[in-house]
Amino acid sequence: ADSLVQTLSLDEKIGQLFMVAANGRDTNEDYYLKIDSLVENYNLGGLIYFQPSPAEHTKLVNRFQSKSTIPMMNGIDGEWGLAMRIDSLKPYPWNMTLGAIQDDSLLYEMGAAVAQECKTLGIHFNFAPVVDVNSNPLNPIINARSFGEIPQNVSSKGLALMQGLQDSGVLA
Repeated sequence: ADSLVQTLSLDEKIGQLFMVAANGRDTNEDYYLKIDSLVENYNLGGLIYFQPSPAEHTKLVNRFQSKSTIPMMNGIDGEWGLAMRIDSLKPYPWNMTLGAIQDDSLLYEMGAAVAQECKTLGIHFNFAPVVDVNSNPLNPIINARSFGEIPQNVSSKGLALMQGLQDSGVLA
């Protein structure tokens, strides 16, 4: 990696720092052409994917990677597995449910299973787990996305899931 970085111009190095959204609910070919242009002209470091089917996701990963001179990192916001963003995949429980589990090895196993799904779909980085402490049960954003109210429990659950992802080759 160091020898590759030394060959890049300053603009190319800056482009490697950016990860942009590759798709979403209302995307179309015009949007994808804009992503093609960003990849080709700015040497993006990665893309984050939202809302496709597995087949559409794979098609887009291959499309955008073919436009890049340096392989990009692909990311996803898959807090409760890839079903959070990609349809027709197996959903896992939300963090609130996982926070009640006494055996952290089960969260490790979940992380490893989610990592296998990520690798199958060409995803290198899962923006999970969320390790917010639920200090306000009325908060509509954090609430069920948190492992709970006790910082030590949130920490142990988050670490177990993260370790499962990372031991299986996916950044958390």
